[in-house]
Amino acid sequence: MFSEIALHILDILQNSLYASATIIEIHIIKPINSNEITVRICDNGSGMTKMQLHKCFDPFFTTKENKAAGLGIPFFKYAAELSGGNFSVESDKKNGTEIKAVFCTDSINCIPVGDIFSTVYSAFISNPEIYFYVCIDINGVSVNCDSEKFTNRFYENFSLSAGTINEEKKYLENKLKCFDIYKADSACFADYLKKISVQGGKNED
Repeated sequence: MFSEIALHILDILQNSLYASATIIEIHIIKPINSNEITVRICDNGSGMTKMQLHKCFDPFFTTKENKAAGLGIPFFKYAAELSGGNFSVESDKKNGTEIKAVFCTDSINCIPVGDIFSTVYSAFISNPEIYFYVCIDINGVSVNCDSEKFTNRFYENFSLSAGTINEEKKYLENKLKCFDIYKADSACFADYLKKISVQGGKNED
C-alpha cells in the first residue's frame, strides 16, 4: 500500500492510460465542516466487463499482459476503508471507469494526501495527448486546472526559451499550493483543513 493518496492516484492513472483513455478527470473534494475527503477519478477508456468489474478487487487479477498482479485498485480500496471510509468502482465498456475513494481525515489511519502537485504535473507533461481536468475543492476553496491550457503555455514558452520551463512549472505549482495539502501529514491534516477554511486557503506557516 502506498503511503500517500497522491501515489494511489498516480497508480490509478496508469490504469486509465492502459485502457486507452483520452480524457481523465481527477477530483479531490472536502466539503465545509466535513471529516471526509473524496477522491474521484473518471476516464473515457475501454472500461471493464461485468466479470472484470467483479474481479477488480482481487489483488491477483489484472487485465494487463505480462503483469503478475493488479494491486492498484485493491490497495487504494484498503487504504480508504482502513481510515473508516469507503471505496467504489463503476465501469462498463461504453462509458469508461469511475473510481471513488472516501477517506476519514480524523482517523489515525488516514494517509496524507501527499504531493498532488508532482502527480498532476508529471501526468500533464508525460501525456500531452491526454486531456486531464483537475478539481481540488477544500472547505469551499476551489482550484481548477486542465492539461490543455497548461501544456499549451508550457510548449509555447519552451519554444522561446528553455529557461521558462521552471516558470511554467511554478505556474501550476502555485495553482495548487494555496492548500499546501501535499505537505500535510495524517496527524495534522484535519486541523489543517480547519485552518485553511479560516485563512481563505492560505497556509501562513
